[in-house]
Amino acid sequence: MARVPEPDLAHAVERCQHGDKHAFRLIADNHGERLYGIAFLVTDDRRQSEDAVQEALLQGWRNIRRLRSGDKLGPWLNRILLNQIKKQGRRARHPEGPIDEALQLRDSGRSPEQRAIDSETSEHLWARLQELSERQRIALVLRYYLGYSTPEIAQSTGWAQGTVRSHLSRGLAALRGTVDPSFAGDAAGTTSEKGVEA
Repeated sequence: MARVPEPDLAHAVERCQHGDKHAFRLIADNHGERLYGIAFLVTDDRRQSEDAVQEALLQGWRNIRRLRSGDKLGPWLNRILLNQIKKQGRRARHPEGPIDEALQLRDSGRSPEQRAIDSETSEHLWARLQELSERQRIALVLRYYLGYSTPEIAQSTGWAQGTVRSHLSRGLAALRGTVDPSFAGDAAGTTSEKGVEA
């Protein structure tokens, strides 16, 4: 489904805050797949991910009036989702499939050979990602799956920015040698920031 322009989403939020359920359907359709991707990358469980997204959207509808005009809708929904996952607790995990399902990787014109290499790398990365702490995994998913900045991750999780940088740095250190070399440069950037919290 095509992404809805931000001005249209902002208008949909206003309509929702006045009780328009149809407007919230636009928000759910626009953010649902992204929320599922986050949930699956964090939990590695399809059913738990589906339940978490459904409950997060329900809570989003019930609490939409609390969304202030200066808040970004995406990070606000992310925080509701992550809180819901925390409430659920991580169920006993069973490997459910390739990381490509959650990442929805697109064919960027690479050769079949290169795509095969990429798939193998993704599987290895997926296994290593599941070995990280939940907070490190969340930080990395929000940074590299969504491209969020440190302040946006902080808004999504409720963590201090120093805590975000710490989880990113430690998560990337654990994955070093598994991820694309470009991540290493980002890792250096996170560790150079001041005020990192434990």
